[in-house]
Amino acid sequence: MFPLNMYYPNFETINHIRFTRREIDIIACILNGRSAKTIPSLLSISPKTVAAHMENIRAKAGCSSRESIIDFIESSEKSALIKNEYYADLLARSLFEKSLKEISKIVASQEIICTFIFKQEHNGKNSFLHTLEQHLKLAGFKVENKNQTGYNFLQDIERSQPLKYNICILPEADPSNEDDAERNEWAAFIPNIAAHRDKFIFLNTKGNTKTLKQLDKFHCIDFSAAKNYYFSFIKILKVILSSKSVDKILNDLTQYLASNQYASNSSPILESTNSRVRKNKFWPKIIGSYVPSLLLTNRRSIRSIAALSFVAIFYLIFLTSKEFIWKNEYNSVDNSIRSDLSVPHESAFLTRSDLIKQIDRKFNERRGIQSLALIGIGGAGKTTLARQYARQQKAAIIWEINAESREDLNLSFGQLAFALAKTDKEQSALRTIQSLKEPEEKEEKLLQFVKTRLKACPNWVLIFDNVEKLNEIQKYFPQDTSTWGVGKVIVTTRDHNLQNNNRINHVLFMGKLDPDQKLNLFTQIMSHNTVKFFTVNQKDDAKQFLKHIPPFPLDVTVAAYYLKVANISYAEYIENIKQHKEDFENFQISILKEFGGYSKTRYNIIALSLKKIISESNDFSDLFFLLSLLNAHHIPRDLLEKY
Repeated sequence: MFPLNMYYPNFETINHIRFTRREIDIIACILNGRSAKTIPSLLSISPKTVAAHMENIRAKAGCSSRESIIDFIESSEKSALIKNEYYADLLARSLFEKSLKEISKIVASQEIICTFIFKQEHNGKNSFLHTLEQHLKLAGFKVENKNQTGYNFLQDIERSQPLKYNICILPEADPSNEDDAERNEWAAFIPNIAAHRDKFIFLNTKGNTKTLKQLDKFHCIDFSAAKNYYFSFIKILKVILSSKSVDKILNDLTQYLASNQYASNSSPILESTNSRVRKNKFWPKIIGSYVPSLLLTNRRSIRSIAALSFVAIFYLIFLTSKEFIWKNEYNSVDNSIRSDLSVPHESAFLTRSDLIKQIDRKFNERRGIQSLALIGIGGAGKTTLARQYARQQKAAIIWEINAESREDLNLSFGQLAFALAKTDKEQSALRTIQSLKEPEEKEEKLLQFVKTRLKACPNWVLIFDNVEKLNEIQKYFPQDTSTWGVGKVIVTTRDHNLQNNNRINHVLFMGKLDPDQKLNLFTQIMSHNTVKFFTVNQKDDAKQFLKHIPPFPLDVTVAAYYLKVANISYAEYIENIKQHKEDFENFQISILKEFGGYSKTRYNIIALSLKKIISESNDFSDLFFLLSLLNAHHIPRDLLEKY
């Protein structure tokens, strides 16, 4: 009954090789350009688990690299379905489960009990019941099971507890059609529970409409259609929970699911993949079977020639129109090519409209290839601002390139190339490039492939994230409109020297948050975007606490989420910062991954910076050691100036 559980059998075999459901999940992520860093947070599994599954996929498919895995999958008729429909369901499942975890934190102080009541025809191995039970537990409920042989189980139902709900699974058959004993039990059952109808939720899993009519005054929820599972489960939560915080989470989730057509009457992913392939080959089969037989039986018939001409002309029109669509796909915003530009949840999102306006003004100053560098320390919000700006653009191609290392850069450009390869001809050309043995030749041809496609689609937007040194990515950096076309480039970097680079047209420095911005972001997260939760005294306490927190989005966000999840005092958090233990650091990292898709804490950023400085000159190691022995607030200025 749970969508992905039903979809999996359609995809478990690809090119005659069987994959597990989790391996299919990871394959879908790979096809959509997700990196090894972002897959764990989406699937709620560890990086080591992802690496193990990746190794299994390579072994099964006989592939040696990520690119060869993509080639292997794209040679299958199921590639498009996995990349589009299956991945869309994967995103929905991820958001659904993360929403349940959020709700569990809200109801943690309550002990809400849900008791499943069902006839013997259901058993503990029923996949629907198992899935439903797991999701209720994920939402913070305690679940009990009562397997009954009939309907006369009133003596076992506790109705006095205010936070106990009885979830009754309706039988497949209409009770009124069964034997006399069960029919009498069912007839007595409904009137006896009428006074406690708020504590009963009936679930219909078999489309038993006749039974539902008898329960029109009760909470009845339809689970008979797999595609509506998420919406049906949300209805259960709305019956049990009454909270503005919960309502907001559920409304946001419902809006997302509805906007992604989860309420549609048909579920395309359930359609046989073989039938889809047959549809794609419909006209060639008409030409291949009908035409020869027509020629053989009516070789001299004018009617047959006319029929043949009609079919041929119709087929040519079809091909021409299809080619026309392909050529215009790049110029359609609806068919835009975009990488995953995720930003923090609304409750943790700092709207910086003033900076967005500055970026707009700078980009409007001239034409051609415009480049802008967002410069600031780690955690200043550079990547989030770049994504926020890019998400507002209507360009046909918007892509984020991870420039943190040469390996990441090559991987990102490879993913962009695959996204740009729209037609069969382009995909074939790309596969040829990927098969090249010489790394340098392969790199050059891949880069040329991307340049050609970008030039054909003007006004693209590229984000080069985490650039260390611009000269190290020079060949990948768009400069010449004659080879790259016209577009915008946003660079995020910690290197202040980039402002002097002649390849950068504009610079925007990401500074500190002012006290009001810090407080607004903190209260948004702490009170789910409603500052009314904070009294005047509480705001004053928060302001005093925030004086001890670095004035950057990363630090304020981590502090707010840590306080919410760990339920500790301001003083305890400040003490944790001063002492800094490994458990505290690991907890911060897990919070960042869960709520922001980020993995570097302030401690990580500083440690990496120090390692980089020491790697350039060992002389700094002694200085850093000395500084670590001093009081951070009383370091002699003469000592720093000397070095």
